[in-house]
Amino acid sequence: MSLADTAVRLIAKKGRPVSIRSFTQTVGDPAKPWGSATDSETSSDDSTMGVFIDENAQDLEARLSAVSRLVIAPVEVNGVQVYVAGRDLSAPPTTTDKLVDGSRVMEILKVGTIWDGATPVVYILKVRN
Repeated sequence: MSLADTAVRLIAKKGRPVSIRSFTQTVGDPAKPWGSATDSETSSDDSTMGVFIDENAQDLEARLSAVSRLVIAPVEVNGVQVYVAGRDLSAPPTTTDKLVDGSRVMEILKVGTIWDGATPVVYILKVRN
């Protein structure tokens, strides 16, 4: 079993369903690449599982407690990291993407990656509402 397989298994076991929402802009008038009324933006969601970690917690028990509170009753999310298995995504997340957790859409502030050679094992997303 590879490190990527282990990450997928553990995140699926401890996480909950989320999506990474990516946006693509299409220029409607090539003569106006700065923008025109005919420009359009489309979004696509890449479904996966995410583990929410309170980065302000001091130890693992406090972090898991914070995660369980988020699962039972979602609250304002500030200072939260979300771990997503790298193998589950069709493209690496970026700071222009959004994280969708149920009805909440959160801004991705920073993306970190844990690598196993050339394979992205886990993406660490710092998010906020």
